Amino acid sequence: SFLPLRRDNSGCRPCFELLEYSFGIELPGFVMDDPSIILLSNCANDFIALSNDIFSYNVEQSRGDTYNIVVMVMKSFKLDLQGAVDHIGNMCRETLELFQATKASLPSWNVEIDKDVALYIKGLEDWVSGSLHWS
Repeated sequence: SFLPLRRDNSGCRPCFELLEYSFGIELPGFVMDDPSIILLSNCANDFIALSNDIFSYNVEQSRGDTYNIVVMVMKSFKLDLQGAVDHIGNMCRETLELFQATKASLPSWNVEIDKDVALYIKGLEDWVSGSLHWS
């Protein structure tokens, strides 16, 4: 799939690493390695990458750049531009729904860790929102 590769070059991972520093928290490794935290980070990363690829498609295609999810979806599913954008829009919606469902079902570690996890998640949400405003 294109998304796991896109996660590695979206620039989100190093930015997400700075969330703990910016909030003055340090989540334990067992929390950061928890599947729910990994999934939340991946959802935020995926939404940012997907929406960015929609917003940047016109500029990138004019330069002949084909490393864009819009191009990949058009070719893989034999869709026109609007069909691909609609498909990616559905992927964005599903990603946000998964983020919300995962957030709602987080495990509880302890009061202090849960407070810090809430800050980390708020940081992920702010990155998603900020990427939309920036784009």
